[in-house]
Amino acid sequence: MMRSIFDSTQALILIVDDMPTNLEVVSVALNDAGYDVSIATSGERALLQIERRCPDLILLDVMMPGMDGFETCIQLKANSRTAEIPVIFMTALADVDHKMKGFEVGGVDYITKPFQEKEVLARIKTHLRLKHTEDRLERILNSLEEVVWSITLDPLRCLYLNPAVEKIFGRSADDFLQCPDLWFELIHPDDREWVKTAFRGSEQNHDIELEYRILNIDGNVRWLKVRAQANSYDTTQYRLDGILYDITDRKEVETQLLHTAQHDSLTGLQNRRLFIENVNKLLKQAQLKEDLQFAVLFIDLDRFKNINDSLGHHYGDKLLTEIAKALKDIVRPTETIARIGGDEFTILLANIHHPNDAIQVAQRIEAKLKVPMDLGGHAITTTASIGIAMGSARYKNADELLRDADIAMYQAKRQGKAQYQLFESEMHAKVLHQISLEQDLALALEREEFLLHYQPILDLESEKLLGFEALVRWHQPERGLVSPAEFIPLAEESGLIELLGEQILRQACQQMNRWQTEYRGISNLTMSVNISSRQLHSPNFLNMLDAVLSETGMSGQALKLEITESLLLGDDPELLEIFYALQKREIQLSLDDFGTGYSSLSYLHRFPINTLKIDRSFINRMESDPQSYAIVKTMTTLAETLDMDVVAEGVETSSQVVLLKALQCNSVQGYFFSKPLPAVQATEMLATLPQRESAVLGLS
Repeated sequence: MMRSIFDSTQALILIVDDMPTNLEVVSVALNDAGYDVSIATSGERALLQIERRCPDLILLDVMMPGMDGFETCIQLKANSRTAEIPVIFMTALADVDHKMKGFEVGGVDYITKPFQEKEVLARIKTHLRLKHTEDRLERILNSLEEVVWSITLDPLRCLYLNPAVEKIFGRSADDFLQCPDLWFELIHPDDREWVKTAFRGSEQNHDIELEYRILNIDGNVRWLKVRAQANSYDTTQYRLDGILYDITDRKEVETQLLHTAQHDSLTGLQNRRLFIENVNKLLKQAQLKEDLQFAVLFIDLDRFKNINDSLGHHYGDKLLTEIAKALKDIVRPTETIARIGGDEFTILLANIHHPNDAIQVAQRIEAKLKVPMDLGGHAITTTASIGIAMGSARYKNADELLRDADIAMYQAKRQGKAQYQLFESEMHAKVLHQISLEQDLALALEREEFLLHYQPILDLESEKLLGFEALVRWHQPERGLVSPAEFIPLAEESGLIELLGEQILRQACQQMNRWQTEYRGISNLTMSVNISSRQLHSPNFLNMLDAVLSETGMSGQALKLEITESLLLGDDPELLEIFYALQKREIQLSLDDFGTGYSSLSYLHRFPINTLKIDRSFINRMESDPQSYAIVKTMTTLAETLDMDVVAEGVETSSQVVLLKALQCNSVQGYFFSKPLPAVQATEMLATLPQRESAVLGLS
């Protein structure tokens, strides 16, 4: 069982005095009080006895022959084994100088001769209690994982450090006590000065709380948290008492969480949030340095959805990862790259000298993407549309700069993709116009403001009416007549095309059913309606179509749906199922603008197409361009071979009519015969059909 010096029956008191009378008086009093007592008649003998057995407290006479009490105490305190033993001086000298010297050499108290027994016992008991408390505190401090410390700053001295310091720094407490400069030398160079400043300022603020880095003995970085308080040390200086925690693990978790919050999990690139922060920092620098030039590139992959849909999301993710690697190879390591959306990337080019520098990066990206990428057995090439916006102090924030780069990217995409565009202020005005137009478009759909005009389609040989193509028109109350070339692409981009397409289909079917009811002899006429790719791919398309036919009372035999040639690109079994479902409903299919979509002829025979419509661009050039004439001839021959009808679009001159008859083209439509007619004029034309059944319908 561990001996407790707080228990007086177990405490050993050493009495050192050269006067036998004093030894006897004190010994008897201590023995009577239950203490264990040993005696020495000189300083030299006391030191020898202590070597054999350490007492818990020493009563030490000051005035002794040979080694006096002060010298004896000095030697005791110089020995680490005995330095902590409390020493109470005994003396008949009551002057202040002697007492001060006793405290200076390490004494804890004075007992004045002649002795008062109660005073001696009281002082011994008090200092044993104090020693017991100090020992307990020492054991507690030594068992702590945290570093407990005390230092002075001017001069820098370590007053106390518990052993936990070695676990963190790899240096012992003695290293710091012997070389106080280590305290600041081991602070990370990037943190050292501001930590020194904070420590020195503690004399005014009294309390400090810091988090900073150190380099331990292995050179590893560790994070510390320090809480300290300034306290008066003596009349000339303060000391700092504090606790130091190792928070490296917490910081690593915080760093990982921060990295996760600021980076894309798939590619490891920065995400939108961090990219915006970095751009904002550069914009602040631009406010102070007007000649600072930088640029943001907004990159959107072309046809990424096709790759994702055809090969699957696994390969789509692989492609995005390879794109990220490619971008890293192209730009300098100091440049900022981010993935801000599905297939959207951004690059921040800092400290460039001219817009051409940004353009060259865009060109390198385009060239890099043309090189096939191996995605686990699939060699994939892709292209990108890139928008470039030059940064300057005129931008208030990063969102504005990113917006303009995005606008430029969409301009590149509209102009054919696989290219770059440098942002110009006119683009922003155009986008604002587009946004306003989109809002008006949505409102027009709610109000059903769209009207149809009907362009006759004629049999070229007999000049009889075969049907109409329904063409949408929008007369916006404030803008006037808005061109379909402007609002149809916008409806496609905004997703409003499905609702618009349904309104067009319903209106066209209602009109045809009205004509079929009112006029006999036109049951063989057909109504051609354009259908977008987005409509066809809608899961509700066939249900919507059936509902419109049922509501309007129109037969499927009288309906032709016109699709674009680009729909036939690729292998889409779902689309083929829809085509055959239309065939079962006796709805015909026309391939619109044939010759412009570059579809493979090997695909053409697989689809139940009834009619090929030759694009007007070939018809307009066939008189002056032998190649266009040859293309039209090939198309008519192809249609005959595949047992399809053929319609020449955009016929405007009599000479075109002659050439088309020579090529045995089935049918025609165009301004030479009639422009698209409002429903009232088309109805008037139908009213005269029985009398002019074989006449050319040359309405202007």
